[in-house]
Amino acid sequence: MREQIQIAVQDILPDPAPVFALQGYPPNVHPDARALGIFKSAMGLLLGLARPVAVWMDITAEEFQSIYEGEGDNAPATPLERIYPQAEHFVLFAATLNEPVCDEIKALFANDDFALGAMLDSLASVAADLMGGRIEEHYLRTASSSPGPNSNGLMRYSPGYCGWHISAQKALFRRLRPEGIGITLRESYLMQPLKSISGVMLCGRPEIHRFRPDYPFCSECCTKSCVDRIKKMKKGRPPEVRSD
Repeated sequence: MREQIQIAVQDILPDPAPVFALQGYPPNVHPDARALGIFKSAMGLLLGLARPVAVWMDITAEEFQSIYEGEGDNAPATPLERIYPQAEHFVLFAATLNEPVCDEIKALFANDDFALGAMLDSLASVAADLMGGRIEEHYLRTASSSPGPNSNGLMRYSPGYCGWHISAQKALFRRLRPEGIGITLRESYLMQPLKSISGVMLCGRPEIHRFRPDYPFCSECCTKSCVDRIKKMKKGRPPEVRSD
């Protein structure tokens, strides 16, 4: 199955905390009135310019093996090479906020409005990540009528993270064809528009996703977001599934 979905921009509006964290604010430092005003202005721009759209499709384990191997540049050992053989369902996905948001960020920097440009850049990065959650919800609602996908054991992985080399984007794009929603791949394997996401959702038993973040490349990771995701898995917390 393959499906293209429109995402309401109101469903991917970030809370201030992760946006200010990207801006370099420590958790115990509260933004002042000026910073909050810039955040509000950036939120207005995002509301007016973002056109979130996504595409996802089911693939087989054999198809994913080829996509995972990509150009043969993965790290010698990765969590994903241990996880994916245990998965039961494989779903490729891509989503974008679309080009007007990226154009506005470039225009703000070109016009020396660095504060608003940097805030919109951070806001769009968090919003792009939130699109992944909306895709998960949509997929689980679609798949709920058939046996299989375990909402407690669904997790997203993307090329460029956790030892999965970004060059795997080439094989992912060749199979998913997200050009239909306006996402193309540069020679550097970065996506155009930049505020886009892509990867694979793996469904299976929750425990297959648990690993110790002590691989050699983990020391270079700035987010360590896997730690929080694994904690949620241990608590058995499924992704929120909306009824709308």
